[in-house]
Amino acid sequence: EELKVLAAPDVIIQSFNFHVFDRWGNQLFTTDQLERGWDGRLNGTMLDPAVFVWWVEASIERCGQIYTIQRKGDAVLMW
Repeated sequence: EELKVLAAPDVIIQSFNFHVFDRWGNQLFTTDQLERGWDGRLNGTMLDPAVFVWWVEASIERCGQIYTIQRKGDAVLMW
């Protein structure tokens, strides 16, 4: 029921930022807490079905090495 980022059990998150944007580039959601996800709402109001863009940047530790990763994609909001 939420768009969330999941990490593998052997990954230690050093820092984390997750953003969701509408098709015009307006930021609708942001968090630096891995447990939080976006529920399709903006200011408490459920948005209409559409395609939204997400972007994640994180610094992670895996197998004793530090990596900086950036990932992006899109998600379809349906209800």
